[in-house]
Amino acid sequence: MLGVLVDFGKENWPIHIALASMDSTSESSDVTGTVSELALGVTKVWEPQRIVRPYVGAGVAAVR
Repeated sequence: MLGVLVDFGKENWPIHIALASMDSTSESSDVTGTVSELALGVTKVWEPQRIVRPYVGAGVAAVR
């Protein structure tokens, strides 16, 4: 899977807006499968200045 997940917001916002786009393709000798996802949601990040940042996210996704 290859994708991008970004979240943005002002430093004093309690939650941030999140956007994601991901794609995956799998091939074998007789079957090819592709999954695409586009998502919009919110994230809550604790200790945003640290290297490891725990977070919780929720939102909606369109998957094909």
